[in-house]
Amino acid sequence: MIKPIAWFRAAPIGEGFDIIYIYVLPSYRGKGIAKKMISSFIDNFKPKEIMLEVRKSNKAAINLYKSLSFEVISERKSYYKNGEDAWVMKMERKL
Repeated sequence: MIKPIAWFRAAPIGEGFDIIYIYVLPSYRGKGIAKKMISSFIDNFKPKEIMLEVRKSNKAAINLYKSLSFEVISERKSYYKNGEDAWVMKMERKL
């Protein structure tokens, strides 16, 4: 039986997409899977822009997004249920 090791969900918004979530099983993290999923998504759908929210404490995810040319554009205070703040990040693809 094949079991998924990662999940990715994005929703169309205007000329781009909003990444709803990316999840990789802990034992598979650090192997470039999330980066490959996002890169493949960009290659296949060719969005003008992609936006997402990320916990300010999630340094691994922030570094991943920055490596894919995402930039912090704003902050959302107490965005998560536990009161943690989020950064809104955006990647604009050069056409």
